[in-house]
Amino acid sequence: MPALQKARLRHAVHYASTLLDIDRLYLDGGDAVQRALANLDLEWNNIIAGHDYAVENRAANKFANELCNEYANAGLHVLD
Repeated sequence: MPALQKARLRHAVHYASTLLDIDRLYLDGGDAVQRALANLDLEWNNIIAGHDYAVENRAANKFANELCNEYANAGLHVLD
C-alpha cells in the first residue's frame, strides 16, 4: 500500500475512534452533551474525511470496508 493510502487509512481509523469517544461523552448526559457536541463540531471535517475515505475504498480494501461499519456504529447516538 502506498504511503499516502496508509496515512489516509490511519487518519480514517483515528477519526472513527474519535467519533466513538464523542458518542460516549454524549451518553454521559448533563454538561457532557454540550462538550460532546462542541467536539463533534470541532472534528466534523476530519470525521467526514475519514468516513469518505472508508466509503471510497471499501471495495478494494478490507480495512476500509470494516471502517464503514465502525463509522456507522461509532456515532450512533450523537449523530441522531
